[in-house]
Amino acid sequence: MQDRTLEPSAISFCSAASACARGHNWRQAVHLLSEAQRRGVAAGVAIFGSAINACAKASEWPGALALLATMRGDSIQPDDSIRSALAPALAAAERNAVGFNEARALLREAGNESAVVKRERGDRK
Repeated sequence: MQDRTLEPSAISFCSAASACARGHNWRQAVHLLSEAQRRGVAAGVAIFGSAINACAKASEWPGALALLATMRGDSIQPDDSIRSALAPALAAAERNAVGFNEARALLREAGNESAVVKRERGDRK
């Protein structure tokens, strides 16, 4: 009998990271992203989005912003779902002047200028 092994795909990593986000387990979501990269699985917007969402739901804004920076370094463009997931990270970073400035700069580079402007004006929506 031939020995067969199943290798996880980008879809399985993304699904697992999404489950971690629903469970507020950001560390495991980030670990899954790292594991996907280690195995050579193409880590696209979806898995980054799941990991960023997990960080945001757990109020782990430094992790969310670090993942955004990693995406930028990997030339992966954030989409609207990532920008939406980063909004809570920006709100949390607002409590820390250095973190807020970092978040503002990263979001500007990610193309989420409108969220930055709203925050600077004091809008909450």
